[in-house]
Amino acid sequence: SSGNASFAFTGIVELVSSRVKNGITVSDPTGRVRIYLSPELNMPSVGDEVFISGQVRPSGLLQTSVLAQNITVLGKKLLPPVPTVKLTALSESKHHLGSVEVEGTVIDITTDDVDQQYAFLLLKDEGLTLPIAFPIDEYTPDRDKLINATVRLSASYTEGGKTLSGSKTIAIIAPVQR
Repeated sequence: SSGNASFAFTGIVELVSSRVKNGITVSDPTGRVRIYLSPELNMPSVGDEVFISGQVRPSGLLQTSVLAQNITVLGKKLLPPVPTVKLTALSESKHHLGSVEVEGTVIDITTDDVDQQYAFLLLKDEGLTLPIAFPIDEYTPDRDKLINATVRLSASYTEGGKTLSGSKTIAIIAPVQR
């Protein structure tokens, strides 16, 4: 059909998204891509080396959607260590869809107006504030301990929305001074 293109490649699953239904992030030496699996496919695990094929389709708003129609797990691979990155140094070309570890001061915690299953931690470092989405059912933040605390966390970076998501553990490295 019009505007569709087939693809096939081998890569390593870096992320199984909790925020995007049937979404995974796969990397190969050329970069990373978010792929949506057809509902009948089995979800791979982080670290699986996979052969994937499917269709790239226009999905509106000048976006493209990458839909896997076949996926075969070839084995397991070690993922590279998660880099520690300053919020101000996050880069689309280097970090988009990748996992990063960041530090910053929590300035607020808000619920997601669009999806009530998620909340946002607003993290600030050197004048830049980024929202970090997390599923409420997997992590319930303690406002009293987190607001104004300096924290370290790992999450997946999305340049388009300038957000980090998928964080399930938040380490407090400098507690709130009372």
